Amino acid sequence: MTIALPSAPPLPSAPPFEPDIHVTPEAKPVVTPEAIPVVQATVVPGSYVQPITQTDIPSGVTNTTTSPPPGVAEGGVWGTAQVIGGATITIAFVCCLLVTVFGLCALCCPCDTKRAYRVDGKIYDKNGNFLGYDRNVNFTPNRIRRS
Repeated sequence: MTIALPSAPPLPSAPPFEPDIHVTPEAKPVVTPEAIPVVQATVVPGSYVQPITQTDIPSGVTNTTTSPPPGVAEGGVWGTAQVIGGATITIAFVCCLLVTVFGLCALCCPCDTKRAYRVDGKIYDKNGNFLGYDRNVNFTPNRIRRS
């Protein structure tokens, strides 16, 4: 005994994908040249440009300036100071989330730097705000490098 199953009609199929791009081998790209403006310098009679000269300063001598921040005495040294800023606070917050209260130890090692001015053992920022004493602030003076 054989059972004959009714045959199902064939499923419709999509037509084959044919890109709508037609390329002919004889086609060549057309490139048009563009005009490029040229600037020419002219020498003005009577003008003089002073060459930049560098003075030799012995190594180890710090850079002193006569323009301190407003309200601060002259005769100090410009440099950088490590301060508690946005990055340090962010690190401390993330560490507090990860290792609880011990994350506050990140505040003991500030990683932000600020331009600072040191005079008479006191450190000031560029606006003349007092940052702390020399013994409490990690201050690094700018040094002039010989080339």
